[in-house]
Amino acid sequence: MNDSTQRVVATPRWVSWRTKTIWLHALEIHSASVQVRRTPDGTLVWPTLPERPQATADASVSSEAIAGVPPTPSSPWRVVIHSLQVSDGRVEFIDQTLPETFQGAVSHLSIVGGPVTMPWRDGLLSLAVQATLVGAHQHSARLSCSGWTNLITQHLDGSCQLEPLRLAAFDPYYQGPLQVRVYDATLQATGHVTAERNQLAGRVQLEYGKLSDADISFL
Repeated sequence: MNDSTQRVVATPRWVSWRTKTIWLHALEIHSASVQVRRTPDGTLVWPTLPERPQATADASVSSEAIAGVPPTPSSPWRVVIHSLQVSDGRVEFIDQTLPETFQGAVSHLSIVGGPVTMPWRDGLLSLAVQATLVGAHQHSARLSCSGWTNLITQHLDGSCQLEPLRLAAFDPYYQGPLQVRVYDATLQATGHVTAERNQLAGRVQLEYGKLSDADISFL
């Protein structure tokens, strides 16, 4: 499991101790790497996040509780990021459920978004994403997405476009009792997706190119 980043740069703008708010002009994350793996038994292994330390039984009882006074709600710090940037990121997917392991990746990942408020309050976030989708035999194609999301109301509106990608990029998935061999055929996709309170709707257009009688054969 690989979950890391080489460099994080924060450009501060202002700090307010009265409102407990930190304003950042920009937060830049360079060369972030995330790996997701599916084991032979079909279990998905996601990157793990550090867990918050659990309070002990003694520490969980505050002096206010002992005195019969209700505890004062905590007021966490709020961080406002004007511009969020991820450059040269990589998300790798390794599928071991197949006879021949499939190892795909989203590389050269670039994300520009903002403004971002943590903890989430308004939840509104605009995003622009560019990356290279890489499959088997290093076949690759450019992927571009843009849109916005509201994490509070669970709204999403986005569009994506995938440039022509050789179908051979998914070669390990064609192996089995019935083998499919692809040659010069390519797949191109465009789509528009919207979501409102977990109700997903969208339109995806798939276009196969360079497809002829000899491009796909079954064994």
